[in-house]
Amino acid sequence: LFANIGDRLVRWVASLAESGNKDYLDLLPAELFDEKSSDTSKLSLKFNDSYKKALSSIPFILNSNGNVVGYGEVVIDNSGLSQIIGEDCFCRILNTQKCLPSQSIEWKNLTKGIFSKIISSYKTEDVVSCSDFVKEVSSWLSGSTEEGKERFIKWVLENVEKCSSKLDFLPFFTFGEEKLSAKDIALKGNRIATNGIFKPIQIILNKLGIICSQENIDD
Repeated sequence: LFANIGDRLVRWVASLAESGNKDYLDLLPAELFDEKSSDTSKLSLKFNDSYKKALSSIPFILNSNGNVVGYGEVVIDNSGLSQIIGEDCFCRILNTQKCLPSQSIEWKNLTKGIFSKIISSYKTEDVVSCSDFVKEVSSWLSGSTEEGKERFIKWVLENVEKCSSKLDFLPFFTFGEEKLSAKDIALKGNRIATNGIFKPIQIILNKLGIICSQENIDD
């Protein structure tokens, strides 16, 4: 019986994926049964084996495209960045074809216990360290709304230590139609990031051929 319970449990939970029950994943145990207890070790072993096999073979996670998929086809965003730049940009940073879990379900159980060991999850430092982070975020910033840009800057400020190595390469500064990073400004020579010191003399600087950014870095 215990050899079947694990399998049937996963199948039952999988059948709820499209039911509209946002908490359905909480029905799956995140921890395996203790196999060290002499009284229940055989039962625990049978359940655990059945449960792990079912998790690896039965699609049970509702993803962002509305499809029910296996755990190997989703990624978990623990950084919160995907909520700002969007899932497509986030997944391009990771260079993955996988999707996030649907926003219509509660997926935090997938970050616990056995699930944390089998599902790919990304913290802020993991995302920032990706080779495509600067390229993809720069592309997103170039077309972002002011509200989106402000949300991203807030995210950066909340994670500044983890993002510090990439900040000089992100195009935070606007010069007319041009978007530049701090690194670009240093190379240009005739661009400066506006602050409280330069703002009062901006007209004079412009006459000298020095262009000030639209953004004030003191704000």
